[in-house]
Amino acid sequence: MSEQQMQFRVGLLAIVAFCLAAVMAVKFGDLATLLEDRYPLAVHFDHAPGVYPGTPVSKNGIVIGEVAAVIFDDQHGGVLVALSIEPQYRLRKDAAPHLSRSLLGDSSIEFVPGSGPGWIEPGARLEGVSPVDPMKLVADLGGRLDRTLAGFDATAAQWSEVGRNVNGVLGDNREELNIALARAAVALEETALSMRSLRQTADSASKLMGDPALQQNLNRTMAALPPLVEETRQTIVATRSAVNRADATLANVEGFTRPLAEKGVSVATRLDVTLANFEQVSGDLADLSTMLKKKDGSLAQLASDPSLYRNLDASAENLNLLLANLGPVLRDLRVFSDKIARNPELIGVRGALRGSDGEKTVR
Repeated sequence: MSEQQMQFRVGLLAIVAFCLAAVMAVKFGDLATLLEDRYPLAVHFDHAPGVYPGTPVSKNGIVIGEVAAVIFDDQHGGVLVALSIEPQYRLRKDAAPHLSRSLLGDSSIEFVPGSGPGWIEPGARLEGVSPVDPMKLVADLGGRLDRTLAGFDATAAQWSEVGRNVNGVLGDNREELNIALARAAVALEETALSMRSLRQTADSASKLMGDPALQQNLNRTMAALPPLVEETRQTIVATRSAVNRADATLANVEGFTRPLAEKGVSVATRLDVTLANFEQVSGDLADLSTMLKKKDGSLAQLASDPSLYRNLDASAENLNLLLANLGPVLRDLRVFSDKIARNPELIGVRGALRGSDGEKTVR
């Protein structure tokens, strides 16, 4: 084999090896993702154990992307995980990223599907749910178990002390306990008798309620209740109206009595003067009554002597007759005065010397 053939074979072997390496890199290195137009998302976790670039991102158990980078969030604290999501998978706005870890320590980010409207925009920042550390749970559980066991120890000690106290009480007060038990037995027997009496009472009540006549009376009473309630309501309304009218009347009375209260002094003074006058009039009436009681008085004579009354009656009749007779005289005087007024010469020398035309003159 010549040197040229050897070089050709070595070169051919190198080309085949390079091609195999390229095929393996494409096959197992998932280099096809470099050619896809993925969209980024940022997820904030309080802590993200086991997360590194390349950690799978899934939804409903199907891988939809991977972690592109993991950085510390100095502004808000925690860890900011950059995701690279394949373009054919879209996430709703209420989808929640959860960081989960397997028993072997492998981590993955699982999106819980949402059902709300709208889609997550590329480059959006989401709040993720950090996983629960099993070791921390075990440690917390251990602390709680220690506290629980300590509480059990204290409770057991207290129950031991209670048992000793009960034994002491039972030993010291056995006779009193026997008496108490006997009384309890008597009380139980009386309770049983009371229960039997109560049962008999209930049976009697059941029989009584089962009486058709009683049921009919109850139905009649229940039927009469609505009219009674209506009448009661009307009575209440009428009472309220009467109370309102009484309030209005009291208000009017108050308006009437307020001026009296304001002028109380003057009103009292006037009442005092009026009562004094009334007292004086009462005294005068008493004097008049005393005078009437005197038999020799004029008023008593007028009240008791009928002749005085007859004389007064006759005087009144004569006065009426006199007035009746004075009527013609007054008419004659009127005619005479009229004639004198017309002919004054009838009553003197002057009238005889000086004639008159018969007309009245006014001076």
